[in-house]
Amino acid sequence: MLGAFNRPFEQDLFFGKLDWAIGARHLLEASFKFRDETESLGIGGINARTYALEKGNSEHRLDFKYQYSAEHWVNEARFTYEDANWQQTPAENAPGVLLQRLDGSLSGNTLASRSVLNAGGSTNYQQKGQNGPGLQDDLTFSDLHWYGEHVAKVGVKLKRIELNALERDPYHPQFSFNLNNPAGTPYRVRWASALAGAGDGSTASDVSQFGVYLQDDWQVDKHLSLNLGLRWDYEYNPGYLNFVTPADVAGALRGWSNLQNGNAGYDIENFISSGNNRSADSNNIAPRLGFAYDLLADQRHVVFGGFARAYDRNIYDVLQLEQTKGTYPSYSVNFLGDPNYDCAAAADCIAWAPEYLNYSPAQLTALTGAQPGTSREINLIRNNLKTPFSDQFSLGMRNRIGDWFTEIAFSHVVSYNGLVGLLGGRNADGSFYAPGSAFGGTFQALPGYGQLILFDNGVQTKTNSIFLKAEKSYDRDSGWGMTFAYTFTDSEENKPQSFADSSSYLFEYPNTHSVGWLDTAGVRKHKIVASGSVDLPWDLIFSAKLTLATPETRSGVNCNGGGCRFDTFAPRGEDFIFPGNWWGYRQVDVALIKSFDTPHDTRMKLRLDVLNLFDFKNYAGFNSDFTSPNFGSPLGTLAGPGLTLKLTARLEF
Repeated sequence: MLGAFNRPFEQDLFFGKLDWAIGARHLLEASFKFRDETESLGIGGINARTYALEKGNSEHRLDFKYQYSAEHWVNEARFTYEDANWQQTPAENAPGVLLQRLDGSLSGNTLASRSVLNAGGSTNYQQKGQNGPGLQDDLTFSDLHWYGEHVAKVGVKLKRIELNALERDPYHPQFSFNLNNPAGTPYRVRWASALAGAGDGSTASDVSQFGVYLQDDWQVDKHLSLNLGLRWDYEYNPGYLNFVTPADVAGALRGWSNLQNGNAGYDIENFISSGNNRSADSNNIAPRLGFAYDLLADQRHVVFGGFARAYDRNIYDVLQLEQTKGTYPSYSVNFLGDPNYDCAAAADCIAWAPEYLNYSPAQLTALTGAQPGTSREINLIRNNLKTPFSDQFSLGMRNRIGDWFTEIAFSHVVSYNGLVGLLGGRNADGSFYAPGSAFGGTFQALPGYGQLILFDNGVQTKTNSIFLKAEKSYDRDSGWGMTFAYTFTDSEENKPQSFADSSSYLFEYPNTHSVGWLDTAGVRKHKIVASGSVDLPWDLIFSAKLTLATPETRSGVNCNGGGCRFDTFAPRGEDFIFPGNWWGYRQVDVALIKSFDTPHDTRMKLRLDVLNLFDFKNYAGFNSDFTSPNFGSPLGTLAGPGLTLKLTARLEF
């Protein structure tokens, strides 16, 4: 249980494709993809090997395409079927054993605890996936003439997939033991079980997705070309649209006086669903306009740019919380006899019996008569939910100067309507903040239930980028090639960590408007990538790649100077060749490639890669405590590989 252990990762990956040309006009394609992955997580620190989580990914996909080519038009019909699943389950089918050291006493309000070891069965059990067929048809017309030449495209796509989700935490009962208790009996057990008449932490929804588009590639003259497009997407998700807020929950919400005044800042009726007061967002119309202007009509200097809108989806991983979170509540019961956790006999503090270690969650619930109460978290989603989307503007220029190709481009991207989970609880006067504070919600639970979480549109981001590139393509005559690319990014968000970890929650403010704009966490201001390859004697090819980037922006809570607030910082960087703490990521990779002719018209290629040649330490985690003397210092987790050697053999035929 203790000592050094491997964290195994296994992957099975198969791919196949068959092309069949039937005459000059007909083409059939069939392909399949099979991918299965398993790995162990959560081992190390205070977690024993038995407390690991087993993570699995599987993706099975079939794709069939039929293409018919006429003289001036081409039609592609495609059928797909996908079955993708993700799961994270405890490695051990046994109750969890949590060893802790307690000091002080519960009754004296001096209790302090320190975790020492976690063993047995872990807590988290999740399964999520989607499966179903899809149909797509794309029709392309060429040789169209009207004020220039046109290639027009029209297409339609329909998918019918089942989305499913299951969340149970803790899956196994978790027994906490105090090392200072000479009796060696646990002082507490925490478990979760299905809520009778409400659900079991699982849900599924048969979702229909429909999209249609029109596109025109218009060559106006030898200088100007335009790309015009329009797309409309629609999604029907009955799991969200037909959901009915449980009558007891709706009654508790409407009867809670804390929400029934103007200071609450929202109307709870906008989150209570009757099963027929929600409608799918049907306004997802995405236009696109692009242009390219060839100054000399010889492809040597081309100015390009455009505008495009792109719609995302409200991901089911968030939408399903409305149906799963409140149906598999957690409970806890204390046990008599611990010298530090000296609870008084009551419904939530009972005598210990050894057979409880073998009780199932349902048996523990029946034994204690536990009621969900404050452990039943209520998640609700706004009834008129909108679809997240992004608008992008771009302008740039491409040049060809001798053997070199250069490019400079500017882009401006603004994203709207990202989902965020907010605290719905309010004080008696309807206010959000804890008394005497302007940061952090009051965490007032819905009477008779747990915390109230409300999901709404509200996350926005703004990103400006400048991209520079110079490339000399490799060719056999010169025997060398080189590419240099530089990116500058200036990005802001109105909810911390919305980009870095796709976090869906904001509990410190009543809404995203109260946060203001912050530098986007997880974004590097400057990044340089340079690569090159050159021929060597004996048919060897040597290649090298340099990656440099300034430190990622980080976010945290800054309570310096009175009052707390979200704040951002850039960790201290390191030097590279020249002095200066500029770089947060440094990596040099080199490779040597040798090819051999082998029998029967085959060819063998050997490749030796050395990754991170100088073994630079690129850290992924930093101390974000603004009051700590170690503020901004690395925590040890690496963002990239250490010095790594890799040998690859490839047979081409």
